[in-house]
Amino acid sequence: MKKFHFLVFLSIIFSILFNSCSKNDYQNVGNDEVGFSTDTLRMDTTFANIGSTTKRLKVYNNTTKEINFEQVYIEKGNNSDYRMTVNGTFGNNLTNVSIPAHDSIFILVEYTINANNSNNPFIVEDKIIFKRNNTAKQVVLQGVGRNGNYYLGTQEIGSQGSNIRWTNSKPYVIYGFAVVPENATLTIDAGCGIYFASQNSGLIIDKNATLIVNGTITDPVVFQAARIDTNYTNEVGQWRGIILAEGSINHSIKNTVIKNGRIGLQCGRFYNANLPAKVTLENVQIYNMGLWGIFSTFYNIEATNVVIGNCSNNAVLIEGGLCNFNHCTFANYGSDIRPNANFIISDYTHFQNILSGSLLQTNVNIKNSIIYGSLENEFGIDKGSENSNINSNLDYCIVRLKDDAFTLYQPYFTVNTKRNQSPLFKDINKNIFSLPSNSPANNFSIGNNVSNDVKGFVRGNPADCGAYETD
Repeated sequence: MKKFHFLVFLSIIFSILFNSCSKNDYQNVGNDEVGFSTDTLRMDTTFANIGSTTKRLKVYNNTTKEINFEQVYIEKGNNSDYRMTVNGTFGNNLTNVSIPAHDSIFILVEYTINANNSNNPFIVEDKIIFKRNNTAKQVVLQGVGRNGNYYLGTQEIGSQGSNIRWTNSKPYVIYGFAVVPENATLTIDAGCGIYFASQNSGLIIDKNATLIVNGTITDPVVFQAARIDTNYTNEVGQWRGIILAEGSINHSIKNTVIKNGRIGLQCGRFYNANLPAKVTLENVQIYNMGLWGIFSTFYNIEATNVVIGNCSNNAVLIEGGLCNFNHCTFANYGSDIRPNANFIISDYTHFQNILSGSLLQTNVNIKNSIIYGSLENEFGIDKGSENSNINSNLDYCIVRLKDDAFTLYQPYFTVNTKRNQSPLFKDINKNIFSLPSNSPANNFSIGNNVSNDVKGFVRGNPADCGAYETD
């Protein structure tokens, strides 16, 4: 049994303490005539110029008579980053606010910070002042702001043929689509955070352009939505995805997290089957996609230690191409009403282009990998015709597959298959797909050419199936 290791995953999301009030957790602070659900209303971290989620403050009247505040206002007034709505009335300076006896009111608070020159997160504070009978009470408002490098609308982020480098000094916040132009190379340094503002935003790598992502185990690169409030942590479909467009070439993505989009990685060679379209994925984690984790049309993929979890459709949809997956984990528990299996291989595409209607040469090898989820059949082959060009091989894999489906797909599996044996993932609801020592993945693999797992731990001999070594 392998020695247990623990590595703290360094998040790029800076957050503050979780003491902000919620609808189901209000406490009357103090024994005075007036009480508050909290003395400090802490907001979630937000980027400059992006509004926060709404937080609620509850104000109590602890007496048997109506209480009237002559004035309820935010201390900095119209110059504040904060704005409030008091019992349905919007404004930062309100008068004659009443609370009936033994009753309460809600105050809804939001904030939008202005950009400054700080590279680090910064505290944004203000106060709500309650004036009554020549006395004043206050509740502190506290949030954390971050600046960023902003790209507005759809635009090229450099010139054709240039070498573009994104460093980790500030996050990159994309409104619209950031396009790496023809013949250019975008290199992203370890520790970079790339944030996308809406479903109509993403990263596009254009013709003959290249994407190089150089994350490390301890300092990964993270692609995610710009809403980094706690309410949006696992929200799917918040941005479009990373698009390796027709004609883009020779991509390398290492030690990277991609989450909360529609398509994690879309690889497309739609018109010209002779282009050298290839992407290498190493230690890549993709979570909470509204459609697919990887959607690939006639592309070449080399994937090692890839984890894809909880997508609303397929974790992986392959339409032709040459793909090799080794020590990967595809775990899809996002929805029990998913229309399709976790991993599907097809030899045709439905796109209306020159390749449409043609059978695509398809070679997909999956080794030492886990394909599991909430459906009874989590693997599928979709042939364009009886003259299928699909050449696929699954060796030393753990899959969930019913008897009739396994009989249908049995030519694609070696005898070294474990079927319908739960991998015993640690916590599927939190995208924790690491494994205990009693998992059927323990010591189940062939070959020993991947020395470390997705978290950097040394693999045993034999190694464990999937992207993680067991405890």
